[in-house]
Amino acid sequence: MSSVKLRLNKNRLLKNGTYPVVIQVIQNRQKKQVSTRYYIRACEFDEHAEKMLHVPALNTSKQVKQVNKNLSAMKEEVKEVLDRLEKSNVYYTIDDFLRLYKSRNGKDDFFLFMDEQIELKQKMKKTGTAKAYISTLHSLKKFDHMEFLPYDRIDSYYVDKYIQNLIMEDDCQNTIGFYIRNFRAVYNRFRKERKDEGKNPFDGIKTKIEKTHKRALPKAEIARIDQMDLSSEPLKECARDLFSFSFNTMGMSFVDILKLTKKNLMDDADTLIYYRSKTNQLV
Repeated sequence: MSSVKLRLNKNRLLKNGTYPVVIQVIQNRQKKQVSTRYYIRACEFDEHAEKMLHVPALNTSKQVKQVNKNLSAMKEEVKEVLDRLEKSNVYYTIDDFLRLYKSRNGKDDFFLFMDEQIELKQKMKKTGTAKAYISTLHSLKKFDHMEFLPYDRIDSYYVDKYIQNLIMEDDCQNTIGFYIRNFRAVYNRFRKERKDEGKNPFDGIKTKIEKTHKRALPKAEIARIDQMDLSSEPLKECARDLFSFSFNTMGMSFVDILKLTKKNLMDDADTLIYYRSKTNQLV
């Protein structure tokens, strides 16, 4: 018989003092956790009753009632999957549960849909958009700490917590805006396919772009770096040489430096020609 309990994941404390609320499933002494979209403080959770508590300074009774209702529904969904497994195979494993749970929610899995959008953009040769979606997907998985995210769990609470987490991670405004714009773009496409006319969790969220502060080194500092004697520290000397080479080739990216061969050097030995990896532009 499997054990199903609502727990706080005490191994993952966020900088704002909250823990992820997870559904812990134990089968034959093997333990797995299913993510929920909720992050709350230890003082807001009753481990014995498996419920969120009303703490006047931190939440409202209305919020607590709604969260407990949703958590209870998620727990019942997990139990339904386990009951189905027990009826079909009494020797099922915890991995069987995860596969069935994920496949049951597969059509609603936002992470799976995002993977499909990345593949589509790559086929369309829109590599920049594909890379942006990949970065955003990694960020969301790091925040959610799970490999799948049901569509109906993305609400204004989830989006707000994600933004708060980015702020707590000291991401700058432009980085936060980058992730949110990509998240919203894929979500809106998924929403359109589902013909969902309910409230959009991104309504009212603005992502302004701040002007980047230029951080140029003075000419004298560049010269000083070039002239430093680093012969006793070969790793630093190599790093300095790569930096200087990049600087003197109009800021060539590191990936393009790695791809250089003698064929990139013209016969006069004064001209270097290459195609930028990012844009395929001839330089």
